[in-house]
Amino acid sequence: MSKVFVVMLFILSFAGCGTDSKKLEEKYNKGMTLFAKNDRAGAIKIFSEIYKEDPDYKDTLFNLGKLYYYELNFKEATKYFRELYKKDTDNLNVLLWVIKAQFAGKVRDKDFFDNLQFFSKRDNGNLEALMIGGMIMEEVGKTDLAIQHYNQIVMQTGQIALAHRHLATIYGKAKLSEKAAFHLKKFESLIGKD
Repeated sequence: MSKVFVVMLFILSFAGCGTDSKKLEEKYNKGMTLFAKNDRAGAIKIFSEIYKEDPDYKDTLFNLGKLYYYELNFKEATKYFRELYKKDTDNLNVLLWVIKAQFAGKVRDKDFFDNLQFFSKRDNGNLEALMIGGMIMEEVGKTDLAIQHYNQIVMQTGQIALAHRHLATIYGKAKLSEKAAFHLKKFESLIGKD
């Protein structure tokens, strides 16, 4: 009799786990739907509930960081992005979000500069990081370094123009004339054919 009781208890314990997992998945999907509908306050509420239950559930930390960023609450955004980055220090995308939140929140401490320098060493062609770096150099009066940052961005204009030309061609073949015209106009603008 006691063996049967132990087996039943064991089975019931697993049945409960599936329900919690399913509820978490439902909450997550609801949060993503609210995020997609731009109901950031509602999405923050849902993702905060998920965070309390399981901070590592899917991309909850990343979503909370982005939601707070778009709500212009850069301090909270930075908090969640930092927490996620500490768990995965190889994730440059998350580090870039830390930098963007710090920059937008006007954080100019050693941590910010260290993050920007570290990121730039690992991805020296990232347009967002170059732009932030250029703006920071302007802020501190280092015009020569600002010019270097902006020149690196401008040097990529040819590649961006070429991408627009290819997109125009693809959209033209797909009979999406508005999109094709948009990208052709961007291409011509970038190469100076206005």
